[in-house]
Amino acid sequence: AAAQNLPQMSSLNDLQKKANKSSMQLPEQPEIEHAVDENEYIVGPGDIFNIIIGGQADDEQQSMISPEGKLLLPAIGSIKIDGLTLIEAKTRLRDRLKTKYLGNDIQITLVQLRAFRVAVSGAVNYPGMVTVNGMNRVSDAIIMAGGLIEPPPPFPKPQNPQKRKRTGQQQISTVQITEKQYNELEENVASKRNILVKRMDGSSLNADLLRFERAGALDANPFLTDGDVIVVPTEQTKVGEVSIFGAVRSPGTFEYAKGDRVRDLFDMAHWFAIN
Repeated sequence: AAAQNLPQMSSLNDLQKKANKSSMQLPEQPEIEHAVDENEYIVGPGDIFNIIIGGQADDEQQSMISPEGKLLLPAIGSIKIDGLTLIEAKTRLRDRLKTKYLGNDIQITLVQLRAFRVAVSGAVNYPGMVTVNGMNRVSDAIIMAGGLIEPPPPFPKPQNPQKRKRTGQQQISTVQITEKQYNELEENVASKRNILVKRMDGSSLNADLLRFERAGALDANPFLTDGDVIVVPTEQTKVGEVSIFGAVRSPGTFEYAKGDRVRDLFDMAHWFAIN
């Protein structure tokens, strides 16, 4: 008796045919570094899902999460899923669909990643808004903002202002820079280890791109999510530095980052040098 109250697959087909009259133009596939981890990926407005009920490819629908964070499904209505991990969103959708359709053969697949904007400010060459997707990391957004402000080349030696360098028939004077100007350039160098990522929910986390580059620590270069604000401070070498020397492959001095452990220094120094 309960089954008689459930919609037949034909009703889903009818609804799908109506939806297909105005077919959705899928956006260009973004570049991603690896398959999406459903336990980490956070879904949001613009993500597109493909849903198959009953195991038949003819009985499927593609639907995009709306700007309000809801997914609209035939005979089901809207389901709010933004802000959930992919596995949580699939579970919520599947549980809701089972209240309307018999059987357990329900396939839910994320087929297109959304694009969204994040802000990049501070010691980057072109601060502002950049467009990313849910598989982009902090380093990707910084590259889109023109990259970090790098240290200037060594301070030039004083030269005779009358000295000229001849090239053909032209006289080219040597570019001069004052020590004050050089010091200002040094003060604007970006920190690689103390980058702040502010989230829409009020939380924040740190990104350490030096540890990511030297040790391959993915947790030091987190994925981005909607509404992130990335703040790149200047390097504070006068406040604190940490050094590691001796029998390591890449000895050196690094900017201090809150929470540094001895293991982090060994990671950045590539551990012990073995003859």
